[in-house]
Amino acid sequence: MKIWLRKSDKISENNIEIYYNGQNDRSIKQIMRIISLYDTRLKAYDDQHNMFLIPIPLIYYIECVDNKVFIYTKDEVYRSHERFTELKNSYASEGMIQINKNTLVNKIHIQSIQIEKECRRKLFLNNDESLIVNRKYSKQFSI
Repeated sequence: MKIWLRKSDKISENNIEIYYNGQNDRSIKQIMRIISLYDTRLKAYDDQHNMFLIPIPLIYYIECVDNKVFIYTKDEVYRSHERFTELKNSYASEGMIQINKNTLVNKIHIQSIQIEKECRRKLFLNNDESLIVNRKYSKQFSI
C-alpha cells in the first residue's frame, strides 16, 4: 500500500481520496471508519478545568471511579461531565466496548488478549497498559 501526503494552500477543506483495487475491502473500510472518527470528538476537561475536544481514536479507554468519569489518552487523563452510561450508549458504534462494569475500551488500541483464570481476559493496549475483562463481558473476546 502506498500513501501520499500533499499540502496545498489552494484548497479550503481537507480531502482524502482512497484508490484501491477491490482487494482488502475490510481493511479499506476500517481505515475509512478510523478517519471519519476524527470528526467525532468527546468533550473533556483537565485538572485546571480547561475544556478539550478529544477525537475518539485518541482515547484509549474510559473509566468510571466513584461516579466520576475519566478519559485516558496515550499520555493524559481527562474528566468528563457526561454519565458513564451516556458515553457507553453514545460511543458503542464508534468502537468503544464495555469490558467491565466501569470501563469502556477503544478497540483500535487493543494490542493483544490473554486468557486469565475464571474465563476472564486481560487486554494489553498499545500504550503498555493492561485492563481486565470480567467474565460477563468476555464473550466479545472469544479466542
